[in-house]
Amino acid sequence: MRQEAYRLFGVDVTRIPGLDGMALSLFSELGRDLAATFPNSGEFSSWLALCSGNDRTGGRVIWKGVRKIKNRAGQIFRQAASALHRSRSPLGDLLHRMKAKLGPEAGITATAHKIAIIFYTLVTKQIEYDDSAWAETDRQRHNDSNKSSNAKLAASDTNLCLFHRQHECSLEDNGLPTMELCGVLGRTGV
Repeated sequence: MRQEAYRLFGVDVTRIPGLDGMALSLFSELGRDLAATFPNSGEFSSWLALCSGNDRTGGRVIWKGVRKIKNRAGQIFRQAASALHRSRSPLGDLLHRMKAKLGPEAGITATAHKIAIIFYTLVTKQIEYDDSAWAETDRQRHNDSNKSSNAKLAASDTNLCLFHRQHECSLEDNGLPTMELCGVLGRTGV
């Protein structure tokens, strides 16, 4: 399968998480030359119906959601995104974040959109998929999340105390029972 996908697309698209066994189906739906049909990845993902649809009139958004277009290639990318549910890959992490933020259907569509953009880029630029490119963005997102959490904690005038059963909490006589490996929030100066 991998050799056949490489022969058809010129790159190994089966290395993209979720697209393991779907390369031949994608080729039958999309053909060989994506760049001639779609000048950029935005038009490609719009044709796949993986972009959000915003109906506007008079500057106001009157409807917002996923467009209901029956496109077999778009369904293949959605299936690829849905297959990442138990994956520990960066795209699997993206699926979990998007599902938590947007809900299950929109989360799968957002992840399918990302997979489609990666697919389009690999096929049109003839480059190989590399998981290490995600490492820096994940590290940056983690650092930003920690900074944001620390700033919110400092701004709320709250102390976080983690303790073991044999140690006492360092908060001022708050009367909370000592629990094993438990985090307790307590207000200072109350």
